[in-house]
Amino acid sequence: MCLVTLALLFAASTYSESWISAICPRCLQHAYIHQKSLLYVIPIYRNTTLSQSHGGLMSSATFSPRIPQVNPGTYEEILGGPCDHVFKHGGFGVTQGFIIGGLHADGREEHWSRVTPRLRAIGALYGAYGRTGDRETIAAIYELIDSAFPVDDESDAYREATAPFVLWESDEETLPPKVVDLAAQDSRAGRWARRILDLDWLTTQLHSAATREDLVVARTDFAFKRN
Repeated sequence: MCLVTLALLFAASTYSESWISAICPRCLQHAYIHQKSLLYVIPIYRNTTLSQSHGGLMSSATFSPRIPQVNPGTYEEILGGPCDHVFKHGGFGVTQGFIIGGLHADGREEHWSRVTPRLRAIGALYGAYGRTGDRETIAAIYELIDSAFPVDDESDAYREATAPFVLWESDEETLPPKVVDLAAQDSRAGRWARRILDLDWLTTQLHSAATREDLVVARTDFAFKRN
């Protein structure tokens, strides 16, 4: 009996519960992930809730980079099918210990921050679609964005080029100066940084696009920059 009691106490002391805010960089769908684990790493429960709400002051989203809330259903309108979500984690809260301990910590993971340039570009693209209704041109620009900033790149060059966004706290539509400095270098990371600069240029054009002609010019010029 004593061994059983000790085993239960040990399991309880290694119990953890976490709440994670996440975003899909393909469509900008927000999600909240609630999970429970034993021995800190063995999952015993996981639930993902899709929501566009920031969740309030005590939400894990408080610790995530701020991205304007949009309608992720716009993705399906533009591309003609539902998004196959790839969630990137941002802010989190975790409690460890059930009977023994009960320590709590908050913070944020880097993955959401690293895709910030793409998130801004997709948000601007949705806005341009709402103003122009030009699905064909918007879809073509989306494919260019997807090519310039793929969601599954985990190369060293990608990580170096996006590292300045991890601790970047500005809510303004600006880039960390280190990205600009890196773009001047003749290296793989420098070439990745230049993609980010080009994407930032496109984001600015999309914010101001009011007609189909504006979109066509932005698409043509961005495609030229990418070649």
